Amino acid sequence: VARRLARRYAWVYDPHCDDDVLTFVRHCMRATRWDQARACVELVFEHDTRAALASLGPPSLVVVGERESVFARGAADELHALIRGASFEVAPEVSHLHPLSRPEWLAGRIEAWVTAHEKRD
Repeated sequence: VARRLARRYAWVYDPHCDDDVLTFVRHCMRATRWDQARACVELVFEHDTRAALASLGPPSLVVVGERESVFARGAADELHALIRGASFEVAPEVSHLHPLSRPEWLAGRIEAWVTAHEKRD
C-alpha cells in the first residue's frame, strides 16, 4: 500500500521513498500508540508560537516539499511570512518525507544556505 501511495504522491509519501523509508514509517506507525499520537497532535495545535516568530534573531530557513499537502504547505508559507528575513526552499518532486526521501538534496541546500550566511557575517 505504501509503495502505491508513494507512486501517487499520496499522504506523506513520494516516489523517492525507498524501502528503508517505507520500513521506517511502518515501524513508527506500529510502535506509536494511538493515544500518544493524538496527544502530540493536540499539543501542536495548543502551542501557538506565531506571535513570537517575528522576533527570532538568527537567520532561518523554511523548507517544504513541492508535493506537500495543502495543510503543511500553508503552514510552511505562514512560517516564511512570519519569520522576518527567512529564506524559503521548495524541495522538488517530493512530499512531506522529503528529509528522508531526498536527503542529499536537503543537505546540499542547507550547506549552500549556511555558506551564503557565513559570507554575510
